[in-house]
Amino acid sequence: YMSKQILYIRDKLPDFNTLIKNASTKTYTLKNGFVVTKYRKEASLAINYICDEIVEQGLSPVESLYMSITWYEKNKRRDPDNIAVSIKYILDALQKTGIIKNDGWEQVTGWENKFCVDTDYHVEVEITEIGKSKKWMI
Repeated sequence: YMSKQILYIRDKLPDFNTLIKNASTKTYTLKNGFVVTKYRKEASLAINYICDEIVEQGLSPVESLYMSITWYEKNKRRDPDNIAVSIKYILDALQKTGIIKNDGWEQVTGWENKFCVDTDYHVEVEITEIGKSKKWMI
């Protein structure tokens, strides 16, 4: 038996082209005194936003997982490969909230991406828990 949970992210996540554009020399000084690039600031905002969604939706911890991700866009302007770069933020948020212990090979067995056009930007992440005896590709 493999349990499934759905994480619903109610907004657009940064795409690769935006991240590259923001990886410039422009920096920000945070409250704690750290200096970060605009890229790092946006990455932190994206991760924290996803963490809030995870906590609000009450997801349960899993030992390891497989993800089916559906990315909903308002139009076809952004290319699928540029959109899917935000998998990094989803995995970082799952780790930060304790849903997975780490985002390495032992905890993440893989994922698939689907891309659709809808009236609003959002992302649906179906998380399938993979037990010890069912690990794939490790």
